[in-house]
Amino acid sequence: MPDAPDPPGDRAETAGGVIAVDRAIDLLNAFRWGDDGLSLAELANRTGLHKTTILRLAVSLQAAGMLARSANGEFRLGANILKLSAILRASQRLDREALPFLQILAAECREGASLFIRDGDARICLVRAEAEQSVRDAPRRLLPMALDDTSAGLVLRGMEGNWVAPPGTPFRPIFTTGVTDPQTASLSAPVFDAEGDIVGSMTISGPAFRLTMEVAQAFAPTLIKQAEAFSTSLGYRTEMPPTRSTAPRRERRASTSTRTGTR
Repeated sequence: MPDAPDPPGDRAETAGGVIAVDRAIDLLNAFRWGDDGLSLAELANRTGLHKTTILRLAVSLQAAGMLARSANGEFRLGANILKLSAILRASQRLDREALPFLQILAAECREGASLFIRDGDARICLVRAEAEQSVRDAPRRLLPMALDDTSAGLVLRGMEGNWVAPPGTPFRPIFTTGVTDPQTASLSAPVFDAEGDIVGSMTISGPAFRLTMEVAQAFAPTLIKQAEAFSTSLGYRTEMPPTRSTAPRRERRASTSTRTGTR
């Protein structure tokens, strides 16, 4: 494989994107199951790229943690690739594994049970178990909604609200009513991942005339139990201190106060 430099148009945009980005993706895709490390020559052979191109791309990929190079000069996938893979698996697990817990919650409380996740400045109902009641709340699944002051919005933002259970658990639920709809109320508790970060809001919702504060207080133990069980299935350790902050990690560094919330 010749080591000649790439043509001047190496970084130009194409109809499908940017050439340099496309080549970086080709470089990462060159790795196969069972590869412990690849030499520069093997990467050039698998991708068809010049060695000088590979070395130039490797500088950026190594800086981003997508590629690493061993002492013997071989290349391997970097730690950030593993991180992205873990994030993907976790998001897939949320969708697939939340439903049994929500079904138990909906059956015991006879109100709809949902799992909300945060997507930037929006909240999304990822999965839902419907209530048996003929009159019920029905959030739009998979459609972005405002990250507002509903109980789910408060939980996902790591904020405080109207507690409906005694202190002593990081899954302490929050109750709100009439925030975006005067006829709808909700009770939410955070779901934590293995690092103790909020990854979702487990939420019971229904008509405000039926889901009152008194009813929410009665539902709170059931919600706490299912939120804790689901969090444990995601790797959360129940022995973590109950005063552990529920705010995202970057906010926890700035404050040690306990925060939680829900839709």
